[in-house]
Amino acid sequence: MMIDKVRRTLPHSLRYRLKRTHIGQIYYSEPVQRYRGKYTRLETLSFCSDYGDFTLEVPKSAGLISERSPCLYEPGLVDRLIELLDSESHFLDVGAGYGYNCKLALLAGVPPNQIVLVEASPFRSEILKRNVPKEVEVIEAFIDSGSEDGACLNEIFENRILPNVVTIDIEGQEFEAVKGATSLLESETTFLIELHPEKLQGGKHWTELQDFLQTHGYDLQIQNHRENSQWKSLNNDLVMDNSTDSPTALVEAT
Repeated sequence: MMIDKVRRTLPHSLRYRLKRTHIGQIYYSEPVQRYRGKYTRLETLSFCSDYGDFTLEVPKSAGLISERSPCLYEPGLVDRLIELLDSESHFLDVGAGYGYNCKLALLAGVPPNQIVLVEASPFRSEILKRNVPKEVEVIEAFIDSGSEDGACLNEIFENRILPNVVTIDIEGQEFEAVKGATSLLESETTFLIELHPEKLQGGKHWTELQDFLQTHGYDLQIQNHRENSQWKSLNNDLVMDNSTDSPTALVEAT
């Protein structure tokens, strides 16, 4: 970052004096995130909807979410999430990224202290904290069914209030996350899971996740959330191959 390079070449006394000037304010207010000694420039995205507007700081390499701004990203998921949440809800977002789903929960009226966000990436976690109120709990953890290298949701919520709505978007690790969330399953928590059939860990097929959830008394619906298409019942008669078109599967307690 050019401003940072110039600043570091100046004498310390001059740097301190510039800190209190307009030039110093440019440096200190620039949207950047430092990670492992390097700076990543951030851009502020604005999103507009019938539910309200919000902004997110994201890296310029954020991908699809940047391309959809100012329209809402994954409109099918947005509509369902807003419908499920209210001021009494306790919301958990696994794979929280930069805080998009958290912003939606806040628009739905969920108090910040009733929101828990879990993100595995240290880099994204730091940006996530910039984007959400300080009362929102951010947990940096890799979620699975409880391995030595990961954490399971049962452990995380052992001494916390169980959420009644959960979103999961962790690129193929969704089955492992659900297997480690039996306490949530038993409380009839509603799950919104972005299913990635082609990425499921350990060679698992999406029907194994389906069978596991149905064993715990859940009815499943499925939708192409990026186009806000019609919800369909997810059952053994529905064919879904291991393509890259990975729709959100909405799982609700019966």
